[in-house]
Amino acid sequence: MRYAPLLIFLAVFLVFMAGCTGPTPNVTNPDTPTTTTLFSAPPEIMKKIAVCEKIQNSTERDGCYAYVAINARNDGICNIIKDPDIMDNCNSEIGKRRKQTSICDKIQGAKVKDECYMVVAKANRDKATCDKVGDSEKRDDCYLTVAQSRKDSTICDSIENQERKDYCYMKLAKIVG
Repeated sequence: MRYAPLLIFLAVFLVFMAGCTGPTPNVTNPDTPTTTTLFSAPPEIMKKIAVCEKIQNSTERDGCYAYVAINARNDGICNIIKDPDIMDNCNSEIGKRRKQTSICDKIQGAKVKDECYMVVAKANRDKATCDKVGDSEKRDDCYLTVAQSRKDSTICDSIENQERKDYCYMKLAKIVG
């Protein structure tokens, strides 16, 4: 009985030590998720991400991730960004550069999302992408731009604001005629 406290201590110590003998995780910053589970990228890009992970300031680290993502045109890297505004801008820039609405769809902020859709719509000359623009004035501008680039007055029919619609028809009459 006199050895009971010693045996309990020894048992707890052994259990503790058994939990500490596993492989040491490679974590440079506890706030940063494991990048290998969030996206795939070539080794040279992963090296750049590893450098970003060393940055202590979270805003600067997110900016570093965004820089790498945009230059690599890899929207998966944007997923490790914690700041929602930086993440939105990251996805927006990549969506615009790759001309893909599916990347714009990931954006949470309405203004940034609309801007992304508008640039992609113009680049792809795609009315359906204009349909996704939330702000009616911007959507009308998008329709006008696509109508002009496609020389298609039927796209003007989608414009809500009558003055803008009339302007669209007038512009198309000059271009087509």
